[in-house]
Amino acid sequence: MTGGEVYRGKKAPQLEGWYIFADHESRRVWALTQTDRTLDRVVEIGRAPGRVTAITRDGEGELQVVGFDDGMIQR
Repeated sequence: MTGGEVYRGKKAPQLEGWYIFADHESRRVWALTQTDRTLDRVVEIGRAPGRVTAITRDGEGELQVVGFDDGMIQR
């Protein structure tokens, strides 16, 4: 698993406050939410084009994934 970030951007308001993380090998990207330290939901939200090594935040608060295979940064 590749640890992620809590989404605080503006482009996907439905994900506000959700923790976004990924699986390095399968390239699957998930979002989870919790209430009072209890897991509420885990939802697969997509697949990265390459194996994810990091999830970072850009200057506008949008999340990006860094790919292992090609070193590319994807939003």
